[in-house]
Amino acid sequence: MTFPELEQTAPSAPSLSRIKRTLTEQAIAAATAAAWEEAAEINRKLLEYGPEAEAENRLAKSLWEMGDLAGAREHYQKALALDPTSRIAERNIDRLKVLLVEAG
Repeated sequence: MTFPELEQTAPSAPSLSRIKRTLTEQAIAAATAAAWEEAAEINRKLLEYGPEAEAENRLAKSLWEMGDLAGAREHYQKALALDPTSRIAERNIDRLKVLLVEAG
């Protein structure tokens, strides 16, 4: 005997798209409100659904704002690996290199 209501299945494509869109909107709203920890948490949740350069960029910005420069650099690098044309990631990696050298 099976219990389909207890079996967890992956969300359907339209449902997944809706979930990702909602999380993206929540992450942007949290960042706009300077709620950096919340923004980081939401972007991490969004990344659980698969790689996304924009979510990596937003996570990196949140980490930077919280003072985690090494973590920010790591996520900007991930964003750049996913989207080699990302000017946001490229520019911020360069800025972080300078800050990290100054910090030692």
